[in-house]
Amino acid sequence: MTQPLMTKVVVLFFTLALSAVATAEHHTKDKKNRFPINIEQAEARASAHFAAADTNADGLLSTDEFALLQPDRPRGLRGWPDKIRKRNPRNPGLMDGQTRKSKNNKARARSAQVNPKRAAERNQMRAAAESAMFKLMDENADGLLDSDEYANADKPQLMQKARQMVAFAQFDANKDGFIAPDELPNPTAQLRQFDANNDGIVNKREMRRGLRARREANDS
Repeated sequence: MTQPLMTKVVVLFFTLALSAVATAEHHTKDKKNRFPINIEQAEARASAHFAAADTNADGLLSTDEFALLQPDRPRGLRGWPDKIRKRNPRNPGLMDGQTRKSKNNKARARSAQVNPKRAAERNQMRAAAESAMFKLMDENADGLLDSDEYANADKPQLMQKARQMVAFAQFDANKDGFIAPDELPNPTAQLRQFDANNDGIVNKREMRRGLRARREANDS
C-alpha cells in the first residue's frame, strides 16, 4: 500500500484516539466539557485505553483486541429512531439506497475538485477496504461471490471489520500479527505540539490551529 494511504490511515486513527482521550467526560453529551484537554491526564487515559483493549495483558494487541480501540460509531442516521431523523432538516426521512449512493458520488466528485490528493487517498482506502471485505464475504475462498454468500453477508459489520483489517496491517510494522504500543500513533505527543504556550493544556483554539496545520502539511 502506498505511503499516502498509510498517512491517511494514521490521520484517521489519530482523530479517533484524540476523541477517546480528550477528557474524562468524553462520553458526556455536553461537547463544551471536552476542552481544555490536560495532556498529562490524556496520556494516562490513552495508556488505560490500550490496557483495557489488551485483554490478555501481554502488552500487545491482536486483531480482535485492536478492534476494541476503535469504538462503534453510527454511520449517518442509519438505525436511529424516526423522531431523531425528523429533527435533522438535511435528512428528514429515510433515504433509499440509490438516492444515498447518488448523493455520495456527487459529494466525492466535489471533494475531488477541491482537493484531488486527498480524494485519491480516500479512494485508495476505500479500495483497500472493499478488497478486504470481498475476502470476508467469500466464505469458501474461491475468488467468487455466489448468491448465498452475498445475501447472507452482514455488509455494514463486514465493512467495519475490513477497515480494521486495513488499519491493523499498516500499524503492524514488523508483520508479526500483533501491535505493540510503539507501533501506534501517539496522540499525546501530537497534543504537546498543539500546546502553543507549553502550559500542559490544549484549548479549543489550539486544537483547531493544530489540526489545520496538520491537514495543510499532509496536503502539501
